[in-house]
Amino acid sequence: MKRNPTFSALLLASLIPLACADTIQLKDGTKLEGKILKEDPQSYLVEVMVTKSIKEEKTIAKADVAKIDRVKPDEIAFALLSKLTPAPDLLTAGEYQVRISKLEKFIQEFPTGTSTPKAKAMIDELANEQAAVAEGGIKLNGHIIPASERDANKVELAARTLELAIRAHVQASEWLPALRKFSDFERDYSTTLPFKESLPVVKQAIEAYRTQVNETAASLPKRLEDRKIGLERMTSDDRNGSTRAIDEQNAGVEKRYTDEKKAGVKWVTPDSFHKASLDDASRFADQELKRLQALKLDSKIDAGKAWRDAWAAVHGSDAKAVTTAMADVKAAKISPELIAELETIAKDAGLIK
Repeated sequence: MKRNPTFSALLLASLIPLACADTIQLKDGTKLEGKILKEDPQSYLVEVMVTKSIKEEKTIAKADVAKIDRVKPDEIAFALLSKLTPAPDLLTAGEYQVRISKLEKFIQEFPTGTSTPKAKAMIDELANEQAAVAEGGIKLNGHIIPASERDANKVELAARTLELAIRAHVQASEWLPALRKFSDFERDYSTTLPFKESLPVVKQAIEAYRTQVNETAASLPKRLEDRKIGLERMTSDDRNGSTRAIDEQNAGVEKRYTDEKKAGVKWVTPDSFHKASLDDASRFADQELKRLQALKLDSKIDAGKAWRDAWAAVHGSDAKAVTTAMADVKAAKISPELIAELETIAKDAGLIK
């Protein structure tokens, strides 16, 4: 059989699968994946991926085709929903409902689809978790913690919430909010597992932030010169107005920088035209990166577990166990406010004086 000259390119494209692609089996044994855009009595017009970012349309003669396995519409629709379970940690009951509603809509559109049983099973899974969350429970580390156990997991829940917030900022390339939140995280929960797990992400965020700040600082002289030239080309009135606006903006930036320094803000707000703030941000990023790279964490200390053990002890009847547990939470550097909460419960129960 004489091969179509496009077959070589199609064979290459077949190595880059399309999501929900039709599978075209040629008579010579070649298997292609692509999206059939249209057909006529003699051929198919197929969209294939030549690279991960480049699509091409190819014409395939029907005489060369052995069979075609077409993706069903419900399979295409379900592919967009298949990641709705398992649900991530810390979703609200309302966020669960959004996921459930998407699956319910799919079932309404494809009541007899091949993926409908999977969609129903996913709804059941989400509904069960939603019910627990609506009653005050929460999902943590892939498991539902009922409302009755939330206080016993208070430290790890708080730490995990901060960790997820930091990861969300990093995912959105919001470096400064991520790093400021990490400072709070380290202050209050440095001996928790979520804190330890966040360190690689935070180090990457610091490196990215430092690069961004350094690039901005390096371009400052040219940007200042360009602004100066732009002002000189203006009419006198326009130049005076623009100069006043720039002076007011500079004064505001300087005040913010000074106020943040006085308040002890570690991660100051850098401004693209304020050299001192850029230098400060870069210098502190260097300092923090070196510190975190050298940071030694005691792998034996887990504040989340220490709190759970202490919570169980103060609700028990063993005074000796309470003494041991209280020593452990103090060694884990749990906040004085939380330790005071444990002590109050233990005193009320007559377990400590």
